[in-house]
Amino acid sequence: MHRKKHFVTLLAGIATLAPAVAVAAPGDTVGTVKATFPFLGTTATIDKVEGRDGLELRAVGEDRRPVDVETLVADDRASQRKRFGALDPALARSLAKAPDGARLPVAIWLVETERDSGERPTEKADVDEIDQLLATRSERRVAEVAELTDPWLERLREVDREARASTTSPLVWATLPAGLVRELAKDERIDTIYGDLEKGGPETNLSRLVVGADFAPAFGLNGSGVQVGVVESGGLADTGNPFDTIERSDAGGSCGNATAHATGVTGIIGAQAGTRIVGSPFFPWPAISISSALTGFAPSARLSVGSWCTTGDNRTRLDSAVGWGARIINNSYFTDTTGAVSANDRHADGLVHNSWRLIVKSAGNRGGGDNRVTSPGLGYNVLAVGNVNLGGTSARADDVMAATSSFADPTSTNGDREKPELAAPGTNIQMLSNGFPFGGQTNSGTSFAAPMVAASAARLVERKSFLGVWPEQLRAILMASAVRNVEGDTRLSDVDGAGMIAVNSAVRILDDNRHGGEHVDCATFGSSKTVATVELRQEQRLRAAISWTADPSAADHANRPSADLDLQVRGPGGSVFSSSFDNTSEIVDMRASQAGSYEIRVINFRCARSTFVGWAHMNA
Repeated sequence: MHRKKHFVTLLAGIATLAPAVAVAAPGDTVGTVKATFPFLGTTATIDKVEGRDGLELRAVGEDRRPVDVETLVADDRASQRKRFGALDPALARSLAKAPDGARLPVAIWLVETERDSGERPTEKADVDEIDQLLATRSERRVAEVAELTDPWLERLREVDREARASTTSPLVWATLPAGLVRELAKDERIDTIYGDLEKGGPETNLSRLVVGADFAPAFGLNGSGVQVGVVESGGLADTGNPFDTIERSDAGGSCGNATAHATGVTGIIGAQAGTRIVGSPFFPWPAISISSALTGFAPSARLSVGSWCTTGDNRTRLDSAVGWGARIINNSYFTDTTGAVSANDRHADGLVHNSWRLIVKSAGNRGGGDNRVTSPGLGYNVLAVGNVNLGGTSARADDVMAATSSFADPTSTNGDREKPELAAPGTNIQMLSNGFPFGGQTNSGTSFAAPMVAASAARLVERKSFLGVWPEQLRAILMASAVRNVEGDTRLSDVDGAGMIAVNSAVRILDDNRHGGEHVDCATFGSSKTVATVELRQEQRLRAAISWTADPSAADHANRPSADLDLQVRGPGGSVFSSSFDNTSEIVDMRASQAGSYEIRVINFRCARSTFVGWAHMNA
């Protein structure tokens, strides 16, 4: 049985859609976890308790005496540093027996102080203003990162001429002697050294059946003009396919052959139905007419595709997608994972937090095995997507989560991180193929669920262009509108997250202006803030979500996000809270037992580095 996600407590007068939970009064616990501090060899029980204007923390150690959580976190981190230096624990274990001359591929995250988060555009900004702002932001970020990475890159290239650096994150990678890695681990300018022995490739299952998914665009939206980046492993989409329009194809010096996987993923986003006249492959016979009825989720989006085949190039391709101007970047590949945040997850988090792009990632196809969500889908800021099997019908009754869809949650201090965030159809999906006659192929896996979410986001950006630089709002809108529950709790559950995407509901949130965003300055935001008020009838359903970003350069990014916000819905009879500890999203799904005004409030529970928060809500 899958466990319910997050701990939600309510006061009298509000009922949730979930089975009954305990009624609480002010001063009672609304969220609890058992935090682990492995390098101190201890644990603590931590409660969130409703206070006068927000939530308060109460924590006790194993002896039931009060403890200071921040002191425990800092001491545990100091103990790890004393034992391993900057080495990631997994790398430290593999390095322990390596001779000094043995060469190891590593990725080095450099210490970076908090940067000014910049000003986000509002809904009043036009497309040209947004483009200019984003270009300025990207140029500034490249300069900030280069200031940190250039000296290290120069040094590392004395040992490895192929050493490389990210243009968006303070990250360099190279193949270095074990002795040098041990020496670097003592350098206080280095945050973490990760092993870069990644295994990766296209993320899919290999079933070849004949059932398609419904790609009909909602509300007349087709992603027109929105730039979407697709990063693939193993090769590029087939640019010769006449039913897919790709503006840019970038092999990046790594691997450039067309693959069925990349062509299919790209087609789910941008396939354009119709009839085309193409040259015959059986020359000298004349050109022939071919047709396709397949239509992608965002057939008028501007598509750029990049591929990678060697270690580190996945990060380079993501950086390239930022340079292309992509607002949304789809990743239907995997890099191997231990269940902990890796260099790849951290790098992707940086793209969202610092470059303001929405990163969508296939959750993985390890269900029935270790169930792990694959990197970079473990990132706090990355939207991971599970695979729904529609059963070959449009009916809801036979929808199930695919048995292979990954759902094991990442490790964290408080042990309550949740992945994936969303689900989409990914079983027996008919899509474009590469190679003449360019007919359809059918395949299954989270690889094909992720681009449906990416393309759905493109439709939302088409509707309101400023959302292209508000990934927090996009995440909140997609989660709040995902009312099509597949398994488990209707609010949030282990395998389908918030539920299966519902694009029409998401567009209604936009058209009703039931969304927004705000800068959360740690010093000035306050303990709580009302961000929306909604009138509800008795028994009317309200579904609300918030999403924010974690700064990947925060000291404890491996174990918890740099900010912990909570969601409160406060009405005539009391409050409902969504109050996890280690996530970057919260969601409430409830019915009001009394008619009246209900406030949607953001609770600032812990803030180490400033962030942006997005919110969205809908009532049925």
